[in-house]
Amino acid sequence: MSDRAAPFVERSELGRDFRNPDPGSTVFARFLRGYAVRLLALAACALAIRGDSTANELFLRQDLPVIGLSVALLLCLSAWPHLLRNIPAVSPPRHMPALLVGLVFVVAASGTWLVFGNFDLTRDEFMANFDADVFASGRRAWPIAAEWRPFSDALMPLFMRGIPVEAGWISNYLPGNALLRALAQLTIGREFASPAMAAVAALATWRIARTLWPQSPRRALIPVLLLTLSPQFLVTAMTPFAATSHLAFNLLWLLCFLQDNRRGDACALAFGFVATGLHQILFHPLFVAPFIVELLIARRFRRAGLFIAGYGLISLFWALYPQLFQPLASTVSEGGRGATDGLSQLAGTIVMLLSTFKISNILLMLLNLLRFAAWQHILLLVLVGCAWPAIKQAQGIARPLLAGVVLLLIATFILIPEQGHGWGYRYLHGFLGSFCLLAGYGWQRFDRFADERRAALMLTTAAMAVLVMPFQMIRTHNLVAPYRTASAAIRSSGGDVVLIDGSAIPFTVNLVRNAALPDGGPKVMDLQTLSSSQVIDLCARYDVRLFDARHASKAGIALMPLTAATPAPAIGCGKPLPL
Repeated sequence: MSDRAAPFVERSELGRDFRNPDPGSTVFARFLRGYAVRLLALAACALAIRGDSTANELFLRQDLPVIGLSVALLLCLSAWPHLLRNIPAVSPPRHMPALLVGLVFVVAASGTWLVFGNFDLTRDEFMANFDADVFASGRRAWPIAAEWRPFSDALMPLFMRGIPVEAGWISNYLPGNALLRALAQLTIGREFASPAMAAVAALATWRIARTLWPQSPRRALIPVLLLTLSPQFLVTAMTPFAATSHLAFNLLWLLCFLQDNRRGDACALAFGFVATGLHQILFHPLFVAPFIVELLIARRFRRAGLFIAGYGLISLFWALYPQLFQPLASTVSEGGRGATDGLSQLAGTIVMLLSTFKISNILLMLLNLLRFAAWQHILLLVLVGCAWPAIKQAQGIARPLLAGVVLLLIATFILIPEQGHGWGYRYLHGFLGSFCLLAGYGWQRFDRFADERRAALMLTTAAMAVLVMPFQMIRTHNLVAPYRTASAAIRSSGGDVVLIDGSAIPFTVNLVRNAALPDGGPKVMDLQTLSSSQVIDLCARYDVRLFDARHASKAGIALMPLTAATPAPAIGCGKPLPL
């Protein structure tokens, strides 16, 4: 490592001691109790406010019991700290990091089938695999047969790029995540793409921690252990969400950045190019920006200029990415819609999101953060809080790690506070490594109370492995299962077309699935997107089946109240699916 790396790496080992000067034996216990009380107070506020968002529903169904268990355990540990000192020490196996990385891949790959049944619950997940099929076939968009073009909006009602129907279908997301899944599809199988990215993230976390604390291998193990025992980390790795790839590439970028040499910077920019184009253009640059600011503060102007110029070009490329579809638009008739200009589309999206801003979003963000806390290792945020002196004194990379998290929270609060479905808080997923590395700084603070600290980690880790992790996975399986059952019934209906009457079904769009590759199943359409004349046309030409609230209820989907339902067009044909 070069001497120039010292501002980011070596200072963490150069003489600053942030241990609490209080000589009492309950200092660590007071931190546990303080976090438990704050978590309980925030949960009580969330219960008192009670909104009707998806976050509120999932908080009540999945997260509240875990928060209750976490609070109870932390209060018990803080009430009897002397018991912690009596727990015998257990030395971690020599190859513990490799074991954890392998465990991440095995658990995530197994859970893809055992927890989710290899089913893409949300539209985001479905479109990632749809695009992967398109790219694996060597196309930029999937062609739509002429007979189905009048019904394209009903067949693909959400998240589609604005190119003419004659040009085909492709999602309006950036292609990186789908390209990674396409590459996996052509090699090991796309179901293993996210587990592999999760394993890469765990390995990169270990390498970064060893770079930061080369003389403290046990301390370097803490971030990896906390990441591995995060239910959000593992469950999200069982899905096609781009969040897992965001985390892996953020950590790969940081690992290269810490090398502080030309090759490391070149690799960081290469990883940054991929990371910016994974899904949405916003997330990765927010992770990187504080590190560039730290370079400016340290008067490393040449290196800062390299990253500023590099990310300027990277961001411009991905902002203009929709222009790559202009040739597709130019091949269709003049009456079709033209491909959307990339910069104007980005600007329009930002203006649209800003127009929906409400100060009451702060309540939704409170729920998001509570959900995030419930899906992490019980000690993670305790140790992050303990890292405050290291952050305040700019020790190592503690300050830019926290700054990236703060930037992300501000951006999501203003632009897009509602994440929809997610296991924990998905928009913070790419910053899980930041939290775990900050916890490594917090771990150092209590060297004086090593026995209490070590025993608390052992007990909370056991609780995570035995109680919290199985509970979260079972609840996740139970939440996904009704939509998987309903989707299987739709695919096996036997008709040419299945119309989904989603007037009382929440997240109807999750049931409207039409794969890029022919699968022999029916065409599935959102009835509420069709006009009456289109319904009549379908009935005259095809064998039409109907899926409505009765079938959804039979599958186990909780229906919306009738007052919230939007009436669907009348249908004069179609056989209801068997109940």
